[in-house]
Amino acid sequence: MTSEARIEANRRNALGSTGPRDTSLTRFNALKHGLTTKKLVVTSFEKRKEYESLLESLRQDFQPQTATEEILLEQMAASLWRRQRILRVEKAEIEEKLAYVLYGFDEAEKYREERVPYVGFPATAQHRLNALRESTTQRMEFHVEKQLRPSADALLIRYDSTLERQFYRAMVMLLKVQEARARGAGFVSQKR
Repeated sequence: MTSEARIEANRRNALGSTGPRDTSLTRFNALKHGLTTKKLVVTSFEKRKEYESLLESLRQDFQPQTATEEILLEQMAASLWRRQRILRVEKAEIEEKLAYVLYGFDEAEKYREERVPYVGFPATAQHRLNALRESTTQRMEFHVEKQLRPSADALLIRYDSTLERQFYRAMVMLLKVQEARARGAGFVSQKR
């Protein structure tokens, strides 16, 4: 049991616990991939100008006239940007696997040479060498294919599907708002 004095001391201590004063250096500590953030994050590895260019291209295509249209356009740009991030992650994973796949193959071949005798190869040394090269090349191709098969990271696939739906939902809504504006409907606000 906790005494009344301890409870009161805990309450006084809690009043002084206000959290960090400046979070500018720590606010992205928990950020892993930025695919689900409410506010779009352009990481230090990405180029802000490329995002701005994407946004400008969409502005030229859809020519938003109201604040609502601009918000929907920004949602489209954010969805596309995050989907491109998924593709970059996938590319990086493949390149990383490629960097290590041949090392793994060399280790497997070394083990195979130590353990497997040359049984069933043609009698002459040249034929044996050719057969070994051909089978080694084929085994290496199989090894690389096996290592590079899609890992089917379910989380990334789910994020990609969600972002694709968000993009098209925002685009459809933008087109409907633009159509309503063109017809002269009064519910659409003026551009900021």
